[in-house]
Amino acid sequence: MMKGKGLLAERHKDQHVDFINKSMQEGRPCNLIIVLDTHSDTFSGQLQATGGLTSAGTFLTLPDLVLGYVGNGTLDEMQKASKISRGYNMVHEISPGVTPWANITPKARGGWRVMVMVSCGSSVRIPSHWEYISQLFAR
Repeated sequence: MMKGKGLLAERHKDQHVDFINKSMQEGRPCNLIIVLDTHSDTFSGQLQATGGLTSAGTFLTLPDLVLGYVGNGTLDEMQKASKISRGYNMVHEISPGVTPWANITPKARGGWRVMVMVSCGSSVRIPSHWEYISQLFAR
């Protein structure tokens, strides 16, 4: 059973899922951008989740770290949002027969899933950790 911070973290993950569902229901699939800036272990390539200069750190694989903060439900719903966005075939018109200079349809601007990872080279250079990264991005 979880208490304290664990329950709060789960509630936040549920709020992410609710927000994504609401955006899809409104016909405006949201985007998800994850920025990850941390150190990586030189030998394993795993990413530092806790600790710092003065204490021993906890290192996790990229999927474990992302799922710990964002959750499976969020990633699953974003996958749905991405598929829905790509399925839109509408054309916006400013006036009859005139389309805007930029594509503002949900197909062009919704359901994006982006991850920016800033870390030491070992996180992508170590073959065993690269496999974890590939699995997460394949999803």
